[in-house]
Amino acid sequence: MKARIVGISLGLIAFVVLSVLVVQRLSAEAMAVFVGVVAGVAASIPTSLIVVWFALRTANARAETVSRPAPEARPPEPRIVLVTPSVAPAPPAYGLAGPPALPVYAQPATRLFTVIGGSSTGTGEASENQEMIWQP
Repeated sequence: MKARIVGISLGLIAFVVLSVLVVQRLSAEAMAVFVGVVAGVAASIPTSLIVVWFALRTANARAETVSRPAPEARPPEPRIVLVTPSVAPAPPAYGLAGPPALPVYAQPATRLFTVIGGSSTGTGEASENQEMIWQP
């Protein structure tokens, strides 16, 4: 028991001495980075403990739901079989008719397009402010 206490105290003293030697040789920027890392790790410990606590609590809740007895089994649903009547064959001339002709009102009308303006590199046919009628 005494050897264990002596070993732990010697290890702690060695750690402190080495820490002091390293800290004295570090620059201010390196020391700032080191302190930031230590502070970040210290700040993450409570969050990690909370996450572990929630995970264990959820695992315990799942174990309780699994250990509950199963509800009474319901009888199986009856099987339903549908029988469709046979379909009579189509008359031979039924599918040979061509597509119906488009009615007159569905024919596309001739469209007129009005082009306003023009490009700045124009071809010389029309000025930039002149309106043109184009028919395809």
